[in-house]
Amino acid sequence: MLPVLGIQVLSLLTVAVALRNISIDDSFGDESTHDVPTYTPPSKWTVSGRATPNASLAYKGTWHDTTSHPLDANHTASFSFTGVSLYVYCIIANTPPPGQQFFDTFADYIFFLDKEWVGNYEHDVEKTHDFFYNVPVYVNQTMENKLHSFSIVAHSNDQPVLLLFDYAIYTSEDNTGDATSSARKPKVTSRETPNVENGPESHVYLGTIVCTTLGGIAFLLCIGIFIAIQVRRRQRAKGISGQFPLSNCPDENAIVIAHINNGDTIQQLRQTIQDLRAEKRVLWAAMPPPRTL
Repeated sequence: MLPVLGIQVLSLLTVAVALRNISIDDSFGDESTHDVPTYTPPSKWTVSGRATPNASLAYKGTWHDTTSHPLDANHTASFSFTGVSLYVYCIIANTPPPGQQFFDTFADYIFFLDKEWVGNYEHDVEKTHDFFYNVPVYVNQTMENKLHSFSIVAHSNDQPVLLLFDYAIYTSEDNTGDATSSARKPKVTSRETPNVENGPESHVYLGTIVCTTLGGIAFLLCIGIFIAIQVRRRQRAKGISGQFPLSNCPDENAIVIAHINNGDTIQQLRQTIQDLRAEKRVLWAAMPPPRTL
């Protein structure tokens, strides 16, 4: 009974915590809902611009490009999703390669989750002509499992800002219990750690789920073991009482009354009571000691 209960509880917990990673491409959109991100203002965004990353290194070979100048209206990429974590990836430019048309390379982005500011990302130009790919500019692993809206804004304060949005990945809870849908946390390297000042704390959500699951299983097992011990003790007590029915021992008061009616002396009554008590001690000594589980 107890092993079956443990298997059933583990199955329920497994269904509850199954996770799945879903990507949102800049051009092809959400692989689950097929919704495509929106870009505003539309005239300020292009599928490719003066910056020329290697398309073979971009996710699905595409990215959306915009350059925001001071006093411009916000250049924003937005999308919605339902999940418990989010990873947003951009391509980061550096010094333009020689022989190519000049383009701005400074990165300064701000992020809004459910219309609230949650952080920013900055990158100063490095003395290299290489582009950095798969850079997670925003990471959040502590969200409630509900519909969220997200926006990344090219924040131009005193110099032009280049934004090359590539893709995003969100983690969704899958209630089907299919083990093949379990998700691995997307890779985030130390170089690519985003600057999310005063934003939500980043914890490993899956680790929390595992700890909670194991704690629940341990608690249920302890309850089951306690119940089993109590049942066995009661069964043993019933067996002992049936094997050694102390209720069948003669009652001292009844024997005293019987001997008085027979005219026995006080000395005879005392001897009779002592014999009765000795008989009870023998019965108690014959009872087996309780066994420990």
